[in-house]
Formats: sequence, C-alpha cells, structure tokens
Amino acid sequence: MSWTVLTIIMVLILFALLIPGEWISVALGVSGIAGIILGSGTKYLTTLGTITWNTTNNFVLSAVPMFLFMGELIVNSGLSGNFYRGLMKWFKHVPGGLLHANVIACAFYSAISGSSVATAAGIGSIAVPETKKRGYNRKTIYGSIAAAGTLGILIPPSTVLILYGSLTDQSVVKLFMASAIPGIVLTMLFCLYIFVSSMIEKRKGLSNVSDTDADSLTTWEAIKGIAPIVITIVALLGSLYTGKATPVESAALGTFIVLIFGFGTKGLNWEKIVISAKSCSKSIAMILTLMISASYLTFALSQSSVNRRLTGWVVEQGFSSLAILIVIGLVYLVLGCFMDGSSMIMLTIPLLAPICNELGVDLIWFGVYVTLLVQIGQVTPPMGLNLFMVQGIDKEAKLSEIIHGVIPFLVTMILFAVLMILMPSMTSWLPAKLGF
Repeated sequence: MSWTVLTIIMVLILFALLIPGEWISVALGVSGIAGIILGSGTKYLTTLGTITWNTTNNFVLSAVPMFLFMGELIVNSGLSGNFYRGLMKWFKHVPGGLLHANVIACAFYSAISGSSVATAAGIGSIAVPETKKRGYNRKTIYGSIAAAGTLGILIPPSTVLILYGSLTDQSVVKLFMASAIPGIVLTMLFCLYIFVSSMIEKRKGLSNVSDTDADSLTTWEAIKGIAPIVITIVALLGSLYTGKATPVESAALGTFIVLIFGFGTKGLNWEKIVISAKSCSKSIAMILTLMISASYLTFALSQSSVNRRLTGWVVEQGFSSLAILIVIGLVYLVLGCFMDGSSMIMLTIPLLAPICNELGVDLIWFGVYVTLLVQIGQVTPPMGLNLFMVQGIDKEAKLSEIIHGVIPFLVTMILFAVLMILMPSMTSWLPAKLGF
C-alpha cells in the first residue's frame, strides 16, 4: 500500500471517530493501530506494549504532574485569591483598573500552573465577581480572563512546551527560556489594549466603574498577598534558568514552597491536599492517555515512512518556510475550535516538526510559535476551551458575550503571531544571554 493511500485512510478513520464525538485519545489510538496493521501487518502489534512503556517512562514528562499539582494547591489554599486582591491595591487608579489585574494575575499564575484552563479557573473565580460588582464592562471582563488565561500555555513552565520537547527531543529548559520574552510581550499587549479601550470608554462617558472597595486593603496586606506567588516564581524559574535544577526538580521545589506558604497562611490542610491530588490525577491521566495513543499514531507514520515521504514531497514542491508557517497557523485556528492544546500537539507535531526542520526552521522557535497557535486555539470561537471555562465560572454569562469580549484579544494574539514570524530573535535572545 502506498504511503499516500495509507495516510488518507488513517486521516479518514481519525475524523470518522472525532466528528461523532469520540474521545480524542480513542480516535488517535484506533487510527494509529489501523495504520500499523495496514502498513506493516499484525507482526508489529507486539510493539504496542513497548511503545506504551517508553511513552510513560519519559523522565521529561515527570515535571507535568508536579506543575499541575502545584497549580491546584495554589487555588485550593487561597493563595491565588490573596494574590489577586493584593494586585487590586496597585491597579485601581490605572485606566482599566482591575482589568489589568486580571491580565497580570493570569500572567503570574501562568508561571506556576502551566495550564490555560487552570489559570482561567484559578484567577477567574475571584476576578469575575470582584470586577462585576465594581461596574466593569462584562464583555471585557470575560474577554480578559479567557484570553489572559491562555498565557498559562505560553509563559513557562508550560505543559504544552514540555509535551512538545518530549515529542521533538528539544531541551525543555531552552524552550522555557525562549517563550519567556514572547509571554511578557503578549501580556503587555493585552494591557495596552485594555488601557486604550478604557480611555476611549471614559471619554465617551461609557465608564461606570467604582473601585472604592479596594481602599480597605492596606499596603502591608497587599504585599502579603502578592509575595508568596512572586517568591515561588523566582525560586522556580531561578533554579531552572541558572541550571541548578532540572524541570522536575524545580517543579518539586515550587510545590514545596507553595505547601509552606499554604500551611503558613492557614489556607491549606490535608483535606485540600487530597482534593488537589485527585484533580491533578485526573488531568495527568488524560494527558498520558493522549500521549500513549498519539505514540501509536506516530509509530504507524514512521514505520510506513509517511513522515519522511511527506517531508520530501513538501520540499520537492518548493514551498517556502513562510508559506508553510502560514498554513500551519490556519490549521491550528481550525483545530482550536474542536480540540484542547495537548490533543493538537499530539496530533500535529509528529508530522509538522520534520517538515519545518527540513525547511530550516529552528525547532525551538517553532515550539514557541506552535504554543502560541495552541493558545489562540483555546479562545477560537465557537468551541475554544477557555470560553466555556469562563462561562462555567459565571452562570450569568452568555457565550455570545464572552466571544464578543475575547475577539479584540484574539486579534491581538494573531497579530503577535505575525510579529513572531517577522522577529524570530524574540525567542533566541534570552537563551543566548544565559549561554544556552
């Protein structure tokens, strides 16, 4: 059977299962196993056990459950709520007020949780009621939380970057460094949009915001709320970037610090630790199941030389790297309507990474670019995952309101993706400065 026919069959099986709503892990696994049988016969089915073991026994992936556990502890201990309330003190007089606090809080929380859904849930559960009662525009509230929540995918540590590094054999530490500057710049662009739109609303007399409640918070209380998160981030990323710790060790260090602060503030007890562990276990079980099923598909593609031949075909057609990157961006916009970030990475990277590598695209830069595209996919209407997360936080929120509010932020992210293509040095500057 030719590689083109085999590819078409696997794609048809994949979407035949996805369209009716089958679990993504099942669809990936079934299409992968079918590809192995059709491409190489049943003799290679005995390798499934080895593939499963090698996938789950990956040291790089050990950091994922620890980062997820740390994020759960921060939410359940109340540290995220204290952090947000601390930010209220400093942003109440800035045009846009607590909307800036939404974005900044998500950015800081992203540097610990590594998950867009966890970030949107952790900050949104406190931010939405606080901003609503002060009279902020509901659409902008929802949009800022949904969009800024996706920073959990881009700002290190990121579970998506860890998965990408595992699939492409790239340094996770270098990926984290490369994504730091883009994450900061995108955060600033979100704040810039909020600042400008708030100034316009104020001039038109459309603003009806009252932040007087924030005056009750003393400076010392604000500092106490902010300090635990900042200290954790500095310790976590500092140990990582200075080479003192591996991603797994830095995640363990961050979790230990969060436990100390959680018990120190009396916001954490053993019951909440168990709740955090259960929630983390569910998330990691989903990720590992995706990894295993995607590994079956990857093995089928490599065993039948689909990766190599598809890469050769693209090169023979004379497509430029720019054209391929634009097409990849459009593909991710579509996939974002139906899939979560981890699923998109598992499905596409085994095919796309070899093509981009052959065209001379730096795989570290490409990892950050793809992560940004995944981030965009999380808020792509009508099925972006973060849109439904925000709707789950506020039962009064209509999906149309959330979509309307997120569109300006979505446009900002798309423009930033173009900026990344035009300025690839944005990802290489920090690793170069730190000697990586």
